[in-house]
Amino acid sequence: MVDTRAKEPTMPPKKPLTVKVLALTVLATALVSGCSKIKPPPLSEVPVRAGQVSRMSVPVTVETIGTIEAYNSVPVLSRVSGQILKRHFREGQAVATGDLLFSIDPAPLLQKLKETEGQLARDLVMAKFNKAEADRSSYLLEHGATSRSEFEKSQSAAAALEQMVESGRATAEQARLNLSYCEVRSPISGRAGNYLADEGSVVDAYKTQLVVINQLHPAKASFSVPEKYLPHLQKLIASAAPAVSVSAPETDLKRTGGRLSFLDNSVDKASGMIRLKAEFSNKDGVLWPGQFVRVILLLETLPDALVAPAEAVQANPRGSYVFVVTPDKTAALRPVVVSQTCGALAVISQGLKPGEIVVTDGQNKLKDGRKVKVIGEEASSPNP
Repeated sequence: MVDTRAKEPTMPPKKPLTVKVLALTVLATALVSGCSKIKPPPLSEVPVRAGQVSRMSVPVTVETIGTIEAYNSVPVLSRVSGQILKRHFREGQAVATGDLLFSIDPAPLLQKLKETEGQLARDLVMAKFNKAEADRSSYLLEHGATSRSEFEKSQSAAAALEQMVESGRATAEQARLNLSYCEVRSPISGRAGNYLADEGSVVDAYKTQLVVINQLHPAKASFSVPEKYLPHLQKLIASAAPAVSVSAPETDLKRTGGRLSFLDNSVDKASGMIRLKAEFSNKDGVLWPGQFVRVILLLETLPDALVAPAEAVQANPRGSYVFVVTPDKTAALRPVVVSQTCGALAVISQGLKPGEIVVTDGQNKLKDGRKVKVIGEEASSPNP
């Protein structure tokens, strides 16, 4: 009989495991051998900007915000009560000392003056009579024709009338003075503010403000700085040297030559700041009361200081450092000691030499020893 069952395929014999391991080992060796012959591409130069270390005189300044104040600000009040008859100026007008500003109705005060002058005239007549009576009493007393009591009575009456006359003269003078106060005049030269009382208004003596006059020349800048600068400030105010300048944001205003005129007698406990005022010439009236200004105060000038661009100085947990560009265009990390920063300059007390080139932009791409390419106008080679 024929066997009709399908025959199972015959599997090839399995190779020993040692053969596979040997083949993989040979392949890996070949790959390593081939890779060891490929050299990595050289690192490209890092483009950076740089600046030079140099020596120069450096001004040490403090910048803050301040406000302009009028040199004098005087509220004008009426010194007599009455009704305003007329204003003689315009709001915002420049006025001089003695200019007529307001007229107060003089009629009541003129009447008062007439009354006091009439009373004074009567007192003068009575005083003249009593003086004659006293002289007669004195003559009669010398000749025994009157008593001592009558004599003393006449003398007292004459003396009392003399005192009344003096009082009447004072009252009349005050009435004339009050009448003159009906013309309200400017106490200072300056610029008038807005009207605080209208024509027809009734004002009270020494109570009702009529207008405020601000003296604009000279002008003052009021500002505050931290108390750590107090020793410098004491020297500046004693020397009266011009050390303050002001400018207004978003305008062309800039005024220099300000002198410290006021140093507060205490430091603000809450803020640790001390208040100052500087005086400026302001004949052109550019500085305006209430105006906000940027104040720059010159504390001192450091002669022959070693400086580097402040943007070159970086910081890490170990302190400050810079990247110095060596003659072979390699970045060298250099620790430095910065004594102070003055605007765009850092005063270096240790770590750099004049003429060295330091990286000012691109430090985040650098490592010690990396090749660099200095670009921009600030690029220059170290002095030999």
